[in-house]
Amino acid sequence: MKIFKKLFLMLVFLAIAFVISYFAHSNEKYVTIDFLVFKVNEIQVWLLSILCFIAGMITMILFVALDVIKASRHSKKLEAENARLKSELSSIRSEKLSDIDEKSLAVAEPKEEEA
Repeated sequence: MKIFKKLFLMLVFLAIAFVISYFAHSNEKYVTIDFLVFKVNEIQVWLLSILCFIAGMITMILFVALDVIKASRHSKKLEAENARLKSELSSIRSEKLSDIDEKSLAVAEPKEEEA
């Protein structure tokens, strides 16, 4: 089964390589890019497209990494709160039932109004 997976991945990579080579062959024209600070003279369109794609991938990897770090911090915060609540629940369960009954009765009893 692993051999079929490897063959499939190889075919996918070959297809992608074919598409990229076709794109490069059909876009051999040169363009000039003028940024605010510097100027790039005569770069091929296909190379510019691939560089823009790679720049976008790097940007998205950074955004995803920041999101993962944020989610990890939130998860640690929730785990700490969960541990605190478990210890609180454990301490409540270990109290004597008579102490709990006295506390609940003191709160639950309505005050009698004097007439």
